[in-house]
Amino acid sequence: MDELPVSEFKKRIDIIRELMKKESVDVFVVYGDEYRRENLRYVSNYWPIFERGMLAVGEKKDPILLVSPECEHLAKEISVWLDIRLISGFDAMSVILFNTIKTSVKNMEIENGDDVLYKMRLIKSPAEIEILKKAGEICDTGYTALMDAELA
Repeated sequence: MDELPVSEFKKRIDIIRELMKKESVDVFVVYGDEYRRENLRYVSNYWPIFERGMLAVGEKKDPILLVSPECEHLAKEISVWLDIRLISGFDAMSVILFNTIKTSVKNMEIENGDDVLYKMRLIKSPAEIEILKKAGEICDTGYTALMDAELA
């Protein structure tokens, strides 16, 4: 199946950076795990099969993808970002992880930015629309084959 070009992901990061500048945000962190992977996949093309991951977006440099050691090979294979760093010792974005992030940097305010990504994900580019159409065709083919097999 076709893949979205890296330029699509760069545009998404540019939109986040515009919002960061407008709201005076220094770092935008996108969290994902095996259950809540949509936002992380939207900005990196990486989704954890198990464990967790985060994308750190700063003002200028390419984003940094933080992944667990178990998923490093997968991240290197599918992420559009090349700066991949390992993190370990945390289950998910639990209170422990949140508090660790919060106490790591003094004089920092943490805000939930999920709404930014939810709104961004509603708008589909022409490339995304084509991939969604192809995925729909594949699902239709599979469903038809399943129904035909049940009737046989």
